Amino acid sequence: MQTISSIIDQLAISESPLSTPLLGTKILASRIKNNDLLQWVNNEIEGYEDANKVPLYRIAPCNLQGSYVNGNVKVTDTALPIPDISDKITKYLTSTRITQSCSALEYLLSAGDKSGQISYKLSGDVLQFLQRKYSEQNPFMGLYSATLVTSVSVFYDILASTRSKLLDLMLKLESEYGNNPTIAQLSSGNPMINNFVQNIYNTGNNNVINTGDNSSLTSIS
Repeated sequence: MQTISSIIDQLAISESPLSTPLLGTKILASRIKNNDLLQWVNNEIEGYEDANKVPLYRIAPCNLQGSYVNGNVKVTDTALPIPDISDKITKYLTSTRITQSCSALEYLLSAGDKSGQISYKLSGDVLQFLQRKYSEQNPFMGLYSATLVTSVSVFYDILASTRSKLLDLMLKLESEYGNNPTIAQLSSGNPMINNFVQNIYNTGNNNVINTGDNSSLTSIS
């Protein structure tokens, strides 16, 4: 098993990928039988299947953008005002939850325009909902596409937060048990580790819009 010190050394190199220290932590979590830590690390390695369960640091602000016709005028890829809707649905359209794995985020940053934006296409039911709302306020407006747009800087923030939180945990374990603790010693620290992970998942309201092609409003009332 990797020592706590080796995981700390890997995390301290900001340019290095997160996969190695995350995998080392996965082994550690498995051996001390800490399911909370194991679940968090697995989600960061594999991606989050449920957008409602992402940690707070993976919730990003976004803007609504779309294309529409207004009478004889066609407008494309422009910022859209939020229609007159409930506060809860407004939150759906102004924040998005990033579910991709750390490796996927690192790849997107290395392959894409680092100064640009990331767009998430909204699904058909969300588009129809917006079409209805805009037409109620302006019968001449026909919305035909809509996306949520966020800055790629969000990905940097997610990766930095993941690295920092994992480093905080390893430093805390090193301070408590030394550089090369036994499995029994680390297992005795499971309550502290569980509390640490629970604080990471302090996400608040679960009403969200999911990112990606399958995005949908999950609870409109």
